Amino acid sequence: MAKNVLFLVTGMTPQIITETVWALACDPDNEEKWIPDEVQILTTTDGIKKIKETLLGNTGIFQKMCHEYQLPFIQFDESKLFTIVDDKGLPLSDLKTPSDNEHAANAICKKIRELTQVDTTSVYVSIAGGRKTMGFYAGYALSLYGRPQDRMSHVLVSSEYETLRGFYYPAKQPEQTKIKTFVKKIQNDTEILEELELDTFNAKVWLANIPFVRMRDAILPKHQLNPEHGKKFSDIVNEINKSFEPIKLTLFTKNGKRQFQINDEELIRLSPQYFAMLHWFADKKINQKIGIRLPS
Repeated sequence: MAKNVLFLVTGMTPQIITETVWALACDPDNEEKWIPDEVQILTTTDGIKKIKETLLGNTGIFQKMCHEYQLPFIQFDESKLFTIVDDKGLPLSDLKTPSDNEHAANAICKKIRELTQVDTTSVYVSIAGGRKTMGFYAGYALSLYGRPQDRMSHVLVSSEYETLRGFYYPAKQPEQTKIKTFVKKIQNDTEILEELELDTFNAKVWLANIPFVRMRDAILPKHQLNPEHGKKFSDIVNEINKSFEPIKLTLFTKNGKRQFQINDEELIRLSPQYFAMLHWFADKKINQKIGIRLPS
């Protein structure tokens, strides 16, 4: 059965979750609505705490929005919240160091790889939340594993509502939800704060669709992208970059070693038969002779 999965990386702004779902499924100006069957989040322990406090539960903002816009059931609960962990499996509360960012990259890469393994699943990735590195990793991972049915976007909010505390999505009706805020103004050469009440019905939320290069089908089935390899994000990127480098083959013949090396990788020892075959090829190449032909 086909399933739509919305995947987001978030930090301390759970608003991007409701804003993204609203833009996909509720925006009256959006003619091609995309309603997720479930929402999955990858974040830190601080981010999970923030989501639980504001969005989840029967009285949470997420369910309030779904009820207000009469959306079908969307699975979004604590089982869909995933935490970034370190090498020891301990959850991270924030991403502050280079190693923390590497853990985030590995977790994001692994999660997107898992989501794109099911052919009947369409994955929609939003890169709006979390630190900038998290959004980059999510986009990069989807470029590695994304299929034709997968999409990516960034959510945009009109300036006066973008940082408005308490704003999570546009109200369905005017005068339904108003939020008080303060704006800076200059009066008699003095900066003052003026109280302002904003109607959330007037908020504008857009999705900026992001085209991306889908590299999955361009990589051979035996490539390191396969999930059984279980490699880190940095390892995968490094190996893909190496695959585009010119290949240099070095044979070591002294002292009966019978070893060879591809580029600067580890030395490999071969049996006399296989080494002799490689040596035959190499000798013809160096002396600009005709290559070896398969006997007819």
